Amino acid sequence: TGADINFGNIETVVTRHQDLSRTKKKYTFQSHLAGIRHLVGLGFNLFSLANNHAYDFGEPGARETLKSMKALARTNPQVHFAGLGVGEAAAARPTIFEVKGKRIAFAAVGIVTNMSKKHRVAANKAGTLRFRDPKDYTLVLDALAKVKADFKILSIHYGIERDVKVDRRQRITFNQAFKKAGVDLILGHHAHVVRAVEK
Repeated sequence: TGADINFGNIETVVTRHQDLSRTKKKYTFQSHLAGIRHLVGLGFNLFSLANNHAYDFGEPGARETLKSMKALARTNPQVHFAGLGVGEAAAARPTIFEVKGKRIAFAAVGIVTNMSKKHRVAANKAGTLRFRDPKDYTLVLDALAKVKADFKILSIHYGIERDVKVDRRQRITFNQAFKKAGVDLILGHHAHVVRAVEK
């Protein structure tokens, strides 16, 4: 593709290991780093790691994902990701990069399965922040608001599955991102169906 930015939501744990303990969820997803490298080879260069499958293999899996994605970014400087980290500040922190002389800020937040505290990031613990928790969402918006960028992107993994309409909660929270953090583009996903683009 000829696009400057190609976005993807990595909704799996990324690891070479086959011996990680699964959580008790019905579906648990895992990808080998080679699969993500293939996506990069196809042109994907911006990734969200914040979603309800980030903790499918517990904190060891979350740390494996971080390790794998950092290794990928070291060998592919055009690759950027956000939404998963060790500690709240790291999970909220936007990644900053340049495209054709323009400074881009990208942050990501998502749902945590059953709003479980076990899956939430904490001090010295890898994980993601919870979109449905107003305090967590504010942490992400505040982090985006503090950075200077020509263009700000926020990835939000949330929505009613198979519903093509944006619900009232999404409209309210999306507007917070535009007004409070100066976000220019929200990339919404989780509904498992194609939704409309709104300008």
